[in-house]
Amino acid sequence: MSLRYAFFICLLFIGLTSSAQKELVQIKPAKPEIGEKVVISFLSKNLTLKPVLTFSYSNFFEMANTMSLTQNGDHWEISFVVPRYAKYASFYIKQGDSTYRPDAKNHYELIFYKQGKPVFDTYLYKSYSLSAQIGKSDSLKIKVNQLIEKEINLYPNNYAAKLKLLANKMADDKQNAQQYLKEALILIDKKLKENPTDMGNINQVTMGYLIMGENKRIDTLKTMLLKKYPKSEVAYEYLYEDAYKTKNEAERIKKLEQLLAYTTDGESSTLSGIHQNLFEYYAKAKNEKKALQHARVVAAVQNPWLPKEIKEIASTLAENNLALDTALMYAKKSLEMIDDYPFGVIRYFPEYGYIPGYVANKPSLIQEQKGEILSIIGNIYVRQKKYALAEEKLNQSIALSKNIAVYHNFAYLYEQTNRPKLAFDAYRKILLQMPVDSSMLASFKRNYIAYNGKADGFEQQLALMQQDWEKLILPKLQAGKVNITAPIFINVYDMKGQMVDPAVLKDKVVVLDFWATWCVPCIEGFPYMQKVYNQYANNKDIVFMIMNSGSKNSLQDAITWVNNNKFTFPIYYNDRKLAEAFNVNTIPSTFIIDRAGKIQYKTVGFEGPIMEAKLALEIKDLLAQ
Repeated sequence: MSLRYAFFICLLFIGLTSSAQKELVQIKPAKPEIGEKVVISFLSKNLTLKPVLTFSYSNFFEMANTMSLTQNGDHWEISFVVPRYAKYASFYIKQGDSTYRPDAKNHYELIFYKQGKPVFDTYLYKSYSLSAQIGKSDSLKIKVNQLIEKEINLYPNNYAAKLKLLANKMADDKQNAQQYLKEALILIDKKLKENPTDMGNINQVTMGYLIMGENKRIDTLKTMLLKKYPKSEVAYEYLYEDAYKTKNEAERIKKLEQLLAYTTDGESSTLSGIHQNLFEYYAKAKNEKKALQHARVVAAVQNPWLPKEIKEIASTLAENNLALDTALMYAKKSLEMIDDYPFGVIRYFPEYGYIPGYVANKPSLIQEQKGEILSIIGNIYVRQKKYALAEEKLNQSIALSKNIAVYHNFAYLYEQTNRPKLAFDAYRKILLQMPVDSSMLASFKRNYIAYNGKADGFEQQLALMQQDWEKLILPKLQAGKVNITAPIFINVYDMKGQMVDPAVLKDKVVVLDFWATWCVPCIEGFPYMQKVYNQYANNKDIVFMIMNSGSKNSLQDAITWVNNNKFTFPIYYNDRKLAEAFNVNTIPSTFIIDRAGKIQYKTVGFEGPIMEAKLALEIKDLLAQ
């Protein structure tokens, strides 16, 4: 057989394999309508291994990203009703070590219809999915633009699609970039004039400026709207945002109270937030009358977060020893609403209303919250000196939840009933979950001295607690190790503008943290990063690289930020290519790389104070290897 014929047969085999994979998955109906039931069938001959469907892209907020299929006779299948807000979804199926997709460059897809026509935004959302389907390639931009153009042909008034297309052309055609920007600004101005006093419409305008990279225009927009439409819903929202961000407490409260007397031409969703802030302020100030006045308004506003808000009202009143009977009433009311307790992200769309995000383990989370509310009731009984009732409720709570709040309420009971050894044990359990909480550490020590009679031996107890925390957490951290080779560090600059030689990272443990000057969670994590850096600053086996990702930042932006702040850990800059090489889609993203150049630990997002202890332990683990 000649090589040519062998090559032809090879291509034919590949084509047959691809076709066979297409036929393995069936979607019925072929053109599912919004609100209709969809059945996805997987016609695998293997009826032993349970296959798993993974959405590579979807806007199915209320559904899991990964779902197991169920056997139905001689095949596997899964079904669901198309959500009212569905736009587009792409997916693949895994069974054992095999991955099934229609061909090497595409995933299976779900296109949804309304009265026989693909729904609004179908092809715009499909364009968003392409990088997950085919990865980054030379043809990606072309295919993305083709899909956006298809969307515009189907829906000529699709504002977001037209702006995305102009932004893409602007990025690819520098010579005509200003003309594309001019066209985009005309579109945005037209959108603004449609309804300049409606917050939903103004959010669309703001989104337009962000798509086109014209962020600086947003502040100008706010100033104009406040001046031109001072009594509008939009102005009210902006004034609330300004008040909320005011750091000086007295000034912030003054602005919030002024807003209560502010009359608008439309309704605003911020009223509950204003009363919530004022309630917390007056409760802390021990002004019971005003605190209860604002609490009543918060509790009367129907929204998906109400069970949580009522629980927090009860807890805040109790902590400040205010209106304990009313606090008890709110706690019991929250308990009655426990099945509706909010978890995860809840999105709001003007056209769809509130949409809760998918929560994997909701039943257990509900039980945990039920336990926490019972512990708040127990705490209130302690403050009312009803100690038997308090202990009863707290024992009920610990059977459902062992979180920090529950143990803290137990510790309060033991302190109030002069049982320092039990209080010490309760604080120890808190520290085994959050070992860096300074107030808990102080209470831990105080109760040790109370039952021991002196401070002798406390440092050993503290060291034992730290060791026990490490024993608990380290196996969990190690189980999540990534163990993949890190990309090469190229075009990295220090804050003097000097390029960094990648050789300085050889045989080092590297802490790489991607950030940007505009990223609030990134900056919130810096004090904890500083503490970890201080522990290892003199260790020559470790390198910290706090890397400005280049996202909407220049090298000069990074340098200016560093000069205006007092952190001492080393900061670097790269023009997005390194972040792309590490597949960073969200910042902050932190990677810890071992001496062999392999990524071992990865954290996405800001985790709060626990970040300090967790990061230090991950470093300790890699340095020990």
